[in-house]
Amino acid sequence: MKRYKSHPLRIIQALLYFIVFYSLYFLVSLPFGFISGYNIEHKYNFSTQTLKEWFKDAIKSFFCWIDSGARLADYGTLVFSKNHQVFIELMAKFCNQEHAIAYPNPLIEFYSYTHPSIGRRIEFAERFLKENKNV
Repeated sequence: MKRYKSHPLRIIQALLYFIVFYSLYFLVSLPFGFISGYNIEHKYNFSTQTLKEWFKDAIKSFFCWIDSGARLADYGTLVFSKNHQVFIELMAKFCNQEHAIAYPNPLIEFYSYTHPSIGRRIEFAERFLKENKNV
C-alpha cells in the first residue's frame, strides 16, 4: 500500500471545509432546535430558560464542536512547527506544573475530559514524529 505524504495546504482546506460545513449545519438546524428546544418546552411549561440563555447555549455548543478538534490542532502544530520536540516538552511541562494525570481511566477521560489526555497527546506526537521523520 502506497503511503501519501500530507501537504499543509490540504490540512488547511480540510479545516476550512469542516468549519464551513458545520457553520452551515448550525445555521440550518437552528430553527429546528429553537422549535424543539425552546418553543415546545415553554408552551407546556417544561423549562424556565430565557430566550437569551437558549441562544447562549446554542452558541456554546457550536464552540464546543470547534474545541473538539484538539487532535487536529495537535496535528497542525506538528506539521507547521519547525521544532517538534518543543511540543512534547511543553505538554510534559504542563502536565507536571498542573499536577495533571497523564493517563486517566478511559471512562473518566471519556466522560469528563474535553481534550485527549496529555499522555495520549504526547504518544500521538511521538508516533507522528516516528512516521513522518522528514516533516
